[in-house]
Amino acid sequence: VSVMIGASKHSISFVKTFDDVPVNEKLLYIDSTDHVAVAVNQGNFADKFKVKVPTKFVVTIKPK
Repeated sequence: VSVMIGASKHSISFVKTFDDVPVNEKLLYIDSTDHVAVAVNQGNFADKFKVKVPTKFVVTIKPK
């Protein structure tokens, strides 16, 4: 999945659980409140990529 966060483009795996990606890998998932979320497995996405609130967040899913 292609994700634009601010001016930065990221390629992120869309997964069901954190265990679906290796430690320190980015992931896109549906959280417990049914919101789309980005994370780093056993890390902090905002700190790692210097994301500040508010930041524009655009997810692009291309059909296969």
